[in-house]
Amino acid sequence: MLEEKNSPIILIIVVVLIIWGLYKIVSPKWTLMICDEVMENGLECYSFASIHENDFGTKEMCLEIGTSLTKNNAYPVFECGRKCKHDGIFMVCDEICDKLGRCH
Repeated sequence: MLEEKNSPIILIIVVVLIIWGLYKIVSPKWTLMICDEVMENGLECYSFASIHENDFGTKEMCLEIGTSLTKNNAYPVFECGRKCKHDGIFMVCDEICDKLGRCH
């Protein structure tokens, strides 16, 4: 009888873990970084005006939004990064693309 009472709780826990796992797999992985200060090459951020962390599902979507947000030239440079995390004041990403779409 005790096992019958625990079965729904175990089922709920399993369902929650499955949903959480699926979210982690399909959640956005691209971060848009709008530059406040630009490095000497004119393409990379030295400091950020804003960071939209993990807001985009694809590189193309991140680049498109970055281009549209920087059209007024208030902040003419942006970067899009994949799987980024904060490392002090900088963002460290597995892959970073500049405003021209060149990635490294």
